[in-house]
Amino acid sequence: MNFNSLIAVVQVLEFLSVEVNQDTRREIRTLLCNEEVLRKAENCKTTPEFWLSLSLYPSLTKAAHHIFALPNSNAETERLFSMMKAVHTPVRNSLLLTTINNILSIKVNKVSPYTVFDFDETVKQKCKKATAEYNELHRNTTT
Repeated sequence: MNFNSLIAVVQVLEFLSVEVNQDTRREIRTLLCNEEVLRKAENCKTTPEFWLSLSLYPSLTKAAHHIFALPNSNAETERLFSMMKAVHTPVRNSLLLTTINNILSIKVNKVSPYTVFDFDETVKQKCKKATAEYNELHRNTTT
C-alpha cells in the first residue's frame, strides 16, 4: 500500500509535467533501485510513517508532501462560500470580520451554544428574549 503512494507521487509528477529538478529525479531513481530501503519502508503501517522513513530523499519527500496537501476537490471551499453568502447578507453587511469568522466557525464545526454550555432554562429564556428585542430594534432601524 505504501509503495503505491510512492508510485502515485511519481505518476502525478509525470502527469502534471512538472519541471522536476535533478535532485528529485536522482532520488526517484536511487529509491526505486534500493530494495533494502523499500523493504523497510513497506513495513510502515501508515502513509505518513512511510514518507517519514524516506528522510534520505528530501526532495522527493517534499514533493510528496505538496502533492498530498492538494485537496481532491473544491467542495469544502464552495460549501464555506455558500455559508459566507448566507451570513453576510445586504442586511448584515456591517458585521465585523471577527464576527463573521466566529459565526462561520460555529457553522462549519456544527457547534451549538446549547451543546457546549449547559444553560439552565431561565438563562435560555433571557437570551431568547434579549435576542428578540435586539432583532426587533434592528429591524425597526433598517426599514
